[in-house]
Amino acid sequence: MSHTCLTRGTHFSPAFASTLSKRVSASNDTALVNELQTQIRGLPLQASSALAAKQDELDNLGTELWNQATRLRRDASGVDGQREDAAAHKTSLLPFLRAYAFLLLDSAGGQGTKGRQRKSCIRLMKVALKAARVCIEGNELDVATKVLGQAADYQEILSKMPEGEPKRDVELADGLLAQYYAVRMTLSWRQDRMDMANHMFEKCKQLGAHAISSITEQLADLLYEIGKAALVKRNYEVAARWLEHAYDVLGEHDLDSLSLEIGELRLSTMQSLGRHTRYASVGNSG
Repeated sequence: MSHTCLTRGTHFSPAFASTLSKRVSASNDTALVNELQTQIRGLPLQASSALAAKQDELDNLGTELWNQATRLRRDASGVDGQREDAAAHKTSLLPFLRAYAFLLLDSAGGQGTKGRQRKSCIRLMKVALKAARVCIEGNELDVATKVLGQAADYQEILSKMPEGEPKRDVELADGLLAQYYAVRMTLSWRQDRMDMANHMFEKCKQLGAHAISSITEQLADLLYEIGKAALVKRNYEVAARWLEHAYDVLGEHDLDSLSLEIGELRLSTMQSLGRHTRYASVGNSG
């Protein structure tokens, strides 16, 4: 990529973008995480004629870095005898590389017409959700917030699918929306923003049981973990609410069509609800 300035942003550097792949491969660049954080602040790039002319180039670069992040994740979790510090470096780098690659793809995808944007936002939503999950796993919650902030644009478009669209496309869009709300719920929980987490759960429910069916196991597991964490903190009212959400989600679907682990999750949820009732009774009697 040429070094022409593409945006009014003060942080993005085309030179940095074009050399990033080699620096990641070097695996010993300790300054890279801090530099990536700085570069991410300058993204996404603002739409402009200069950027539109480099749309394909940006998309290719974002795709290359995304694929490299996939390999990096595999290497970081491998058992090939690599030094602990090298593995730790790859793990710490991964959330930022995922987010940076996504934001380049988002910048490229923002240059088309509304119709083209609707067509491409399914791909971009999938990438955004993967990037956000990795950021949350790495406890980089601010970066996850930025990624999901961009994904909100796709959520708005997918929520307004025109009438007459093929049923398959509508179901795909609804499934992605359910995943989006679930990831937003996870982030809100991790940020201790329980009102927002509950709001995202309500948005997810509004999609209907059919849309949620694609993520039943993941959603029920998330709701259970939120409830269990509240139970550990002796916040019994909050625990009961989220454990009941988990139980209700499981009850809305045919358990025979789900994995064997889902039966264990339902049993654990019932046991946790029982503990809540017992602990709450003790607390009230005291």
